[in-house]
Amino acid sequence: MRNKRIFLLVLVTLFIFNLLSFAEKAEPYYDYRKGEVIIKFHTQKSAKALQEFMTQNNLKLKKKSPFIDYYLFTIEETRAVPFEVKRLGVHPDVKYSGYNYICHKHLIPNDTYWNYQHGMRQINMPTAWNLETGNSSILIAVLDTGIDLDNVDLVANIYSSGYDSVNSDFIAEDDEGHGSHVAGIIAAVTNNGYGVSGVAHDCSLLPVKVLDHTGSGDSYTLSDGIVWATNQGADVINMSLGWPVIDGVAYTPSPEGPIKDAIAHAYNNKVAMFASSGNDGEPAVAYPAAYQQVISVGAVTKHDIKTDYSNWGDNLDIVAPGGDSPPTENLILSTYPADAFYWMGGTSQSCPHAAGVGALVIARGATSPESVRYILQISAIDLGDSGRDDMYGDGRIDAYRALLAAKPDQVYNLTNAYNFPNPFKRKTTIIFTVNSNQSVKVTIYDDRLNKIDDFSVDAKAGQNNSIIWDATGYGNNVYFIKLEGPDGERVIKAVKAE
Repeated sequence: MRNKRIFLLVLVTLFIFNLLSFAEKAEPYYDYRKGEVIIKFHTQKSAKALQEFMTQNNLKLKKKSPFIDYYLFTIEETRAVPFEVKRLGVHPDVKYSGYNYICHKHLIPNDTYWNYQHGMRQINMPTAWNLETGNSSILIAVLDTGIDLDNVDLVANIYSSGYDSVNSDFIAEDDEGHGSHVAGIIAAVTNNGYGVSGVAHDCSLLPVKVLDHTGSGDSYTLSDGIVWATNQGADVINMSLGWPVIDGVAYTPSPEGPIKDAIAHAYNNKVAMFASSGNDGEPAVAYPAAYQQVISVGAVTKHDIKTDYSNWGDNLDIVAPGGDSPPTENLILSTYPADAFYWMGGTSQSCPHAAGVGALVIARGATSPESVRYILQISAIDLGDSGRDDMYGDGRIDAYRALLAAKPDQVYNLTNAYNFPNPFKRKTTIIFTVNSNQSVKVTIYDDRLNKIDDFSVDAKAGQNNSIIWDATGYGNNVYFIKLEGPDGERVIKAVKAE
């Protein structure tokens, strides 16, 4: 009997160990601002009630932005932040209590004009500009270290002096350099006989400073910046920043709180958000790029090879030129404070290439974040394994192909269109549904958007319609299958891989 009792005890201990090993990682998830807590109340407090709350809990108000419903408080030096977060979290007036996590710019440092911009040529910008260069009504918010507001190659495209969430004013001046470099990739003044070219150079830049002079920010400044930019009418938000990935774990600024709320606010207001996947070389995408509502961007070299530093994973959407290790010509050249031009590399540089193309797609008629994501994905150049893969996502962006594919959202309403299998060897079945009986035209294009085949099918409402495409005689490649009917259009990306 004693032996049975001992055996049972060991079993229970083993089960407890396994349960703990699968439990959610306890906060804090990553480095946070010492002596600070972020709080949201169930209901807004009057000035008197707020003072009483602070007195009772030994808190001092450090910041309350008018743009978000969260308060940033400082605590007594003798108190530990984890203890205070938990203690305040159970207060009946408090809806959220959390850490002010520190985020950093995504950049690989380097030591040392159009002919040097291999990234622009790589994503087919010269051809794309024949279709679209954007317009000044499209607002691209650069959430970063700010922008050099008097920069000769940027100033004509800067919408306003922006917002500085770090210093709580409305002059988002760049005191580090990173944000100006990112801004130049997106929308440097072009065809002015000076400096560099920008992807969406007829669009407007909205500077939002969320990182300080060291290139660091936190949950509060970033969420504040996202909400402010959204409320200003931003169409695109670029975030070349984030939290780290360590040992395959992407550290998140908590499942709940200001970042999640800010991301949701922007997404619900149809802002296309782009964020860099991170520079840790890890098999997980960094936050905020890892949020489902955000378009995540990894980096490739000028030879379309994934860089060693670029994070990857099952939630990587696309890749873009980010530059490789020195010599400098392998990096990305862009604007810098004091009218300088610097070479830099990282997913911080790949992200603005994609964000700029996203802005041009919006200029062509796309009106939702998901339509922007979809167009960039189906038009991307397939890299790595055939079809989507974790290293390259759906592939490297191609601006010309994206603009050819771009249509207003309302045409993408031919429902549930896909092909199976995908990838396929010789034949694939195209499956789709329609809202009413109609004839649907099917057109097949190769990866350069040359038409290679077309046919029609009589489709019935209320059922799956299918037709087989026999690709025998065509090479292994990415093909685009376009379906057109009274209900609208849909483009499918199919991969042949014998």
